[in-house]
Amino acid sequence: MFDKRKKPSLKSQITLGAVICLTLLVAYYYFYMSRPPTHIEPTKEDFTPKVKKPIIKKSSELSSPRYNSSSMKSILRWHKKHCRTFKKKKYCDPYFIIIGAPKCGTTSLFDYFLSHPNIFPPVTKELNFFNSFNYSKDYIENFEVPSDLKKRKDLITLEASANYIINAHTSNISVYERIANGIPDVKLVALLRNPVDRFMSHYNYRLIYPRNLPELSEKIELDLAQLKECYSQKKDRASCHLTNKEFNFDQNLVVKSIYIDKFRGLLKYFPKERLRVYISEKLFANSTSVLRDLHEFLDIPFIESIDFNKVLPKIEVRKRLEKNITKYSLSPSQRSFLCSFYRPFNEELVELLGFKEYPWNC
Repeated sequence: MFDKRKKPSLKSQITLGAVICLTLLVAYYYFYMSRPPTHIEPTKEDFTPKVKKPIIKKSSELSSPRYNSSSMKSILRWHKKHCRTFKKKKYCDPYFIIIGAPKCGTTSLFDYFLSHPNIFPPVTKELNFFNSFNYSKDYIENFEVPSDLKKRKDLITLEASANYIINAHTSNISVYERIANGIPDVKLVALLRNPVDRFMSHYNYRLIYPRNLPELSEKIELDLAQLKECYSQKKDRASCHLTNKEFNFDQNLVVKSIYIDKFRGLLKYFPKERLRVYISEKLFANSTSVLRDLHEFLDIPFIESIDFNKVLPKIEVRKRLEKNITKYSLSPSQRSFLCSFYRPFNEELVELLGFKEYPWNC
């Protein structure tokens, strides 16, 4: 015989299914989720972040006395003028740019500023936007405000591209002219190291990424011979001290330590009031004094609790150890020769930038 009971309606079946699912979820929660863990949960200290993130202060902390200053007004004005939103994303132009020089501590300074509560990071260091073929792309896309901070109006960002100084000209166009056209009111910061030490550091750095690098003595001779050849063919000395594609100066480490003409080109587009140059040796020897002055120049709050020495990068050291690469050093005669070679250029630099004393005594 057939069962003549009515078949449940579709609505009844759906209701019954929902009740069963809900019952199972409740049972799962009580029997599993509410049980004490049978293993030890890892703490934050057990993990090392792969990407360094900025330290963002809570909004309640921003009302402390150190923020009630003209520097906060400067940040707020910049944010209002240079931050904009489109396609539900917020972007800001950099408040200042660290323009170099390579192997002078720019990475340390960049990492230090990422710990500032009012600074959010760009997509990466060394964007090299203004001296590359990427110049036609949208620059501001590299400075997106984190989504959870979009409502804050007290945030600024920065760029750090150490090659802006040594590659001051690209395709006969001044990098500084491009910056001035793109962000005319941006401030520029530069770190300069003893040219001899900078050359040596750059040479040792190249050993980590070997590119048919000659022996040290041969490298010095080749670079100087290349520079001498340029002098003989060019009437303008400055063109030999800037990146010169004709002579492949991109690999000339001696020329990269000649600072004077790079700053002469910069001052054609930026007044001295918007440029601050610091000696790297002074920064590392007396960081608090130098950084306090830098914050005054930038007109941003100085946070004493951020320790500059704790953010020094160790990437290069680790790579050197991994590859078992020995650091080379100059002989006394080589060092003396290079010190004499650079001194006339350094003296011109001291006069141009108005330093109170000659910064490097070899």
